[in-house]
Amino acid sequence: MINQPPEALIQWFVEELRKLPRDSFAQLSEQDFYSGNTAYDQTFYRLQKEAERRWRLLYGEAPSHGHLLNAFFQAEHFLSREKRLEPWWKKIQAMWQGRHQ
Repeated sequence: MINQPPEALIQWFVEELRKLPRDSFAQLSEQDFYSGNTAYDQTFYRLQKEAERRWRLLYGEAPSHGHLLNAFFQAEHFLSREKRLEPWWKKIQAMWQGRHQ
């Protein structure tokens, strides 16, 4: 796949995004999306810089801008999918445990 970031970079973003409060970006209005200086934007830029710095320290070179962008948005997608599936997963676990007790 073109511009597929390393899994370790995606996982780093997942871990960093998990540290944020769940509703960090829920208060954005439609106008905020275009300002370029929202809490979301500031967090995005901070995490991009931090990821680049850490990657450079670990591997001696920075990931490409495309890898950083792709990894961030893949991490967001992973977490949103996890959040959407969480109620179903809990139901499945409860059913499974009920059958095996």
